[in-house]
Amino acid sequence: MFDRFHISRAQMTLKEGLEPKFNNMYRNIEGDSLETNAIYSLEPDLTIYLNTPIDTLINRLNINDPKYEFRHNNILSSNGYYEEAFEVLSKRNDNLISINGAQDPRSIEKIVIDAIIKRNILNRKDILIDDQSV
Repeated sequence: MFDRFHISRAQMTLKEGLEPKFNNMYRNIEGDSLETNAIYSLEPDLTIYLNTPIDTLINRLNINDPKYEFRHNNILSSNGYYEEAFEVLSKRNDNLISINGAQDPRSIEKIVIDAIIKRNILNRKDILIDDQSV
């Protein structure tokens, strides 16, 4: 699983001035926090932070978009929180990578594929399904 939600959730928590509580990052269908030991099995195999420079993000916006101002302000006001979230998460999970999102898509694809191979994500043996290792 590749995940952006993990870092976005941490970003939102930090933006509220709270320390991310990783046992509250995931909830069951009823909205209850999952057991702490279940959290680590739900963490994504790889989280990718597209660390794109602010000017690149702004230049990608369409000035004729009715939500241009909203998106422009969101980019300016939230970027630091994403950087902080990546820093906080990377201290506890080595399956996070930061990629410069200004690169061409083929370069980004190569970095992601290399990360998958390096971390042996497609052949993990530590995940249990029905008490059997896969």
